[in-house]
Amino acid sequence: MKVRRLALVLALVFLATSCFKTYDFDNDDKADFVVRLGNGAWRNLNAPAGDPPMFVGGSSDEIVPADYDGDGTFDPAVVQANGDWVTQSAVGTVNFPKPPQLPGYSHPANLMLPVPADYDGDKKADPAWYRDTDGTWFVRGMAPVQFGTGPTAPTYGPGIKGNDVIDQDFPVPADYDGDRKVDLSTYNPRTHVWKVKSSRDGTVSSVTMAAAADVINFPVPGDYDGVHHAQRALFGWQGWRIEGHANLDPFGAFQPGDVHGQGTLYPTPADYDGDGKLDLSFVSDRGVWTTRSSDGSNTITTFTIGELSSFNATIAVEITAARIDVVARFTLIAKNCTPSSSGYPNDC
Repeated sequence: MKVRRLALVLALVFLATSCFKTYDFDNDDKADFVVRLGNGAWRNLNAPAGDPPMFVGGSSDEIVPADYDGDGTFDPAVVQANGDWVTQSAVGTVNFPKPPQLPGYSHPANLMLPVPADYDGDKKADPAWYRDTDGTWFVRGMAPVQFGTGPTAPTYGPGIKGNDVIDQDFPVPADYDGDRKVDLSTYNPRTHVWKVKSSRDGTVSSVTMAAAADVINFPVPGDYDGVHHAQRALFGWQGWRIEGHANLDPFGAFQPGDVHGQGTLYPTPADYDGDGKLDLSFVSDRGVWTTRSSDGSNTITTFTIGELSSFNATIAVEITAARIDVVARFTLIAKNCTPSSSGYPNDC
């Protein structure tokens, strides 16, 4: 049950669209503070008291909010075990099941990550999957594309640092070239290499992000400066490292440790003030959602949503595509640790 309870808690923002109006559920050009309750209800924390919540899917379904019908607002949506993508929009339900997984790294289990986004430029999010064992992207209506590398298969041991070099790319789709189509992109937590395959001309660019070794840095791409394309960015123990910024921003910096410890913060950047720039934002393990406006006022907004590791936890929907096994593997790779017999990180 613990894995299921925490299956929606991840500091990797895999869901990315064209960087504009993300998480805007009410068409006011601002991202909304929306949570999904333990009973499956979706609630806007800024909505007037007494407003009824929305119900889409069940509490065990994976959250995949996006603009599936092209009306400019995000739709509450989930993907179910049978492959149904259930949306509260004109699209309704679309069946796009997980493609067959390949044998490989098994502890934690092989992953198939939902990565819905507008890959074809029609202003509608496409149901999509990233197969982690070989880095293949499956987008509904498009031919599969291999872009990324799967994990190595380490020897399980006592967690001795350097025993094995565990390597793997993770998907970070976003519109990096500004053509209003989401580009295939991956980030490697060990090498800090960020690769982008441009949807404009197919060229591949590779950038090594400056980041301290043996610490966890989570990729959080988006438009932080109003430049109308996604910037590469990391959130980690020193704070925020954003492409084009010379200095780190320490807002929300945390010391790494047990990924489910009290000090863990999960990044939730979005444009909450409507100025066309992402605001720095995070949710703590204890369930406090903190956001700093990018409008120059440095206004701080906080909500208390409840401890994330509790049974039937309330989850900020900006923490999307969340899986406990991704967090575990990301930690293993970043810290170059050998997994324990259960497949989860040792404190090395």
